[in-house]
Amino acid sequence: SSNGQLVSPSLSLTISPSTTTFSNLSAGNSYTDSQNTTLTTSTNAYNGYVIRAYLTDYLRSTTGGFTISDFTGGTYASPATWNGSETGFGYTSSDTSIAGVNKFSSGTLYAPFSQTSPGDIVADHATGVTGTSVNAEQFTLTYKVKVPSTQAAHNYSTGIVYTATAQY
Repeated sequence: SSNGQLVSPSLSLTISPSTTTFSNLSAGNSYTDSQNTTLTTSTNAYNGYVIRAYLTDYLRSTTGGFTISDFTGGTYASPATWNGSETGFGYTSSDTSIAGVNKFSSGTLYAPFSQTSPGDIVADHATGVTGTSVNAEQFTLTYKVKVPSTQAAHNYSTGIVYTATAQY
């Protein structure tokens, strides 16, 4: 509120697409694939917003109990380039200023997803919002999966939980 005026807080998050399907992993694609998801956020929260994400489980086969591990080349604290030897499931973010740091080096460094709520920050708007609201700000998360040729051929799935929190 200011000078007797009261503004209702607002926050919206859209995730597109809401489901992602990787190509069948084979020798033809070097057992790897990447897909994108766009996070679109609007808010009038005075200190912006934070988007966190975590997995509900490993990429797990729908039959047989097989899993695809997390990305092995880096961590959230220290994302890394995905070179030829790393395997697993990970992501990078196009947000160049997560908590004021270009953590993912403009989308070239990868990390595994957290599997613990509330998750890690994957995008944010950490600067003050005064006058004009944040309107339809977009960031892209690129998911990548790579498995060894010995990985069991099955359908694998998991869930990713995204949480947007307004910062006042």
